[in-house]
Amino acid sequence: MHKIASLLICLAMLADIHSQISLDPLSGTYSGFSNGDAISLNLQPPSGNAYTGIMKDSYQTYAVALTRNGSAVQGSATESSLGLVFQISGVLIANQLNLNFAIELQGMKTTMDISFTKEDGAGQAERSMMTNQLNLNFPAGAEHPTALVGRWTKEELYQSGSGDNYMGAGFSQSTTFLSNGQMAEAGSNAHISGSNYSGQSSGGNNDVVPGVLWYTQGNQLYLLVTENGVTQTLHLGKFYIEDQNMLITGTNGEKILMRKN
Repeated sequence: MHKIASLLICLAMLADIHSQISLDPLSGTYSGFSNGDAISLNLQPPSGNAYTGIMKDSYQTYAVALTRNGSAVQGSATESSLGLVFQISGVLIANQLNLNFAIELQGMKTTMDISFTKEDGAGQAERSMMTNQLNLNFPAGAEHPTALVGRWTKEELYQSGSGDNYMGAGFSQSTTFLSNGQMAEAGSNAHISGSNYSGQSSGGNNDVVPGVLWYTQGNQLYLLVTENGVTQTLHLGKFYIEDQNMLITGTNGEKILMRKN
């Protein structure tokens, strides 16, 4: 009986793994916005880890080529009539595809971030159901501005001493604000170095943080944190965004600077 039970458990695990492999997380139809313009992105099922697709805005059509490594994606978007080629990097978190587009024109590099949401098939139904459930927790007037949606990184640097006594260290932690109000850990990195030593570590797997939601009211940023069935509202403070930088001024006057990437 013990051998039979073990075999059944193994078969169930294999079936679960197979179902996860067969459901490709990246291919499908996405929608997003940039400067008020609606953008659509359609990605075909992959060949290996390579994806091809079409991205359209109100003016141009782009041929997209992406590769995926876990949750990380990279590739290019090409508009052939104008000869424009954007380099793409980004991350896939659940049904949210956050992409950075970079192009160099006349020696000047320009970047923009677009957050896409998967809209096709079961993914759309699941997203709508999840959003409706989350909205029950948000107070009246709560908003999720597109300027806040995306991956933000806080960096801290330390230096002391000089010569043989020099020590330098740095730490960065990234958080992704999803358009439906959820948040995800987006990785962390730490390094330390001195005159005769160095070390580095990193972590984070882009998982959605359970029980944590974000929203804004005016220029104020809030978190809803639910633990053991009890929900508390945390007022993070006033936020201000300029270019790719966000300054959060806490209610105690403490300031936190984050950069979108």
